[in-house]
Amino acid sequence: MQKTESAFGKNANAQAKAAAKSDLLVRKIAEQERHVRKLQEGLEQSAQKFGENDTKTLKWKEALASAETELNKLNAELDELRDIQAHGKER
Repeated sequence: MQKTESAFGKNANAQAKAAAKSDLLVRKIAEQERHVRKLQEGLEQSAQKFGENDTKTLKWKEALASAETELNKLNAELDELRDIQAHGKER
């Protein structure tokens, strides 16, 4: 993200900068959604093979919760950026 921001410099067009950030966030969100789906599949398989309360399954649950938290943060960041673009100010 910082690399994208620095590429525009201080005098850059704010809309172009916001659009670049938005594009980057959209790509990160798509990647994180794929990661969450893979973790969900792994969790389901682990639960079937080892049971819901097995340590392996619980580790899958922790990893999934962490990935979902990160996805929520990325979505919130994108929502805030879009709100700034639409209204011209931060929340």
